Amino acid sequence: MSELISITGLNKSYGNKHVVSDVNLSIHKGQIVGLVGPNGAGKTTCLQSLLGLTDFEGDINVLGYHPRKDREKMLNDVAYISDVAILPKWLKVTQALSYMNDVHPNFDIEKARTFLAKTNIDMNDKVKNSIFNILFNTFIY
Repeated sequence: MSELISITGLNKSYGNKHVVSDVNLSIHKGQIVGLVGPNGAGKTTCLQSLLGLTDFEGDINVLGYHPRKDREKMLNDVAYISDVAILPKWLKVTQALSYMNDVHPNFDIEKARTFLAKTNIDMNDKVKNSIFNILFNTFIY
């Protein structure tokens, strides 16, 4: 398996408050990973670090890119929609896929359809009523 994401010794503090301490993580091709934890555990900070949205201590590699130094190149290969993204309540799963296909040059709509076909997600469900809303707010490689 090839490593898509590698985090070694990730640390992040805001002033005197340590929000992420010595996180190590490897994600390989084919894996689906969820970050689970209580509010304030550092999940969002880890994602922000992976996306190069915040400074951090430690080493992070995303698809061979350093998220801060190579952010522009990295974003040609990575799609991320924040959990605060507002999707219209009437939007259907199939429409959300079309949207991603239109806005992200490397999004593979057929791969997404194949993946979703293996789930209980109905392509005609509204995103607000579907587990797709959770999947839509994750990294898909």
